[in-house]
Amino acid sequence: MVIGGGISGIQASLDLAALGFKVYLVEKEAILGGKMAKLDKTFPTNDCSMCILSPKLIECAREPNITILSYSEVKTVSGSAGNFQVILKRKPRYVDESLCNGCGACTAYCPVKIPDSFNQNLSSASAINILCPQAIPLCAAIDKEHCLFLTQKKCKICSPVCLHGAIDFTQSEEELHINVGAILVTAGCGIFEAKIAGQYGYSRYKNVITQWS
Repeated sequence: MVIGGGISGIQASLDLAALGFKVYLVEKEAILGGKMAKLDKTFPTNDCSMCILSPKLIECAREPNITILSYSEVKTVSGSAGNFQVILKRKPRYVDESLCNGCGACTAYCPVKIPDSFNQNLSSASAINILCPQAIPLCAAIDKEHCLFLTQKKCKICSPVCLHGAIDFTQSEEELHINVGAILVTAGCGIFEAKIAGQYGYSRYKNVITQWS
């Protein structure tokens, strides 16, 4: 099991799968990619972030030895090396991953607009959305805190416009019990507080910015 679906977790999963190991790739967000998926360029080569990441995302989705468990978090771990018992908490998307093809019709018709967390709240997104065009899994998810049906039982417009019948408001949180021989934690990183590097003048000068602000 690889915990964390950022670039490190993706590469680790691909390497292990290539060696013949069965891998469960666990990611707490709705899609893989982590921080790197949100970047424009990468330091120090200034290469396009998605140009590096996208082929790995596709390879990960197509690799038969990798099972992607997005929207999932580790609840408990017991056992020892060679025989771990892991309980995962899997949040509902309210969208059936096996039926959704990522067409975006539901997103277009959704009347609720919320800040787009994937884009640092600089733009808006629908209450049902796919975080980015290159998303893996390419499947919509409903924000239960803002969906009018889930909060007020007032709207179901996304359901009839989905030609594949993927919207499923009956979904609930699941518990998955998985036995694995080893666990690799690739939990990623936090965002650096640029004020610490005072010599650059971040927060003091308006024209000093970071990739996150």
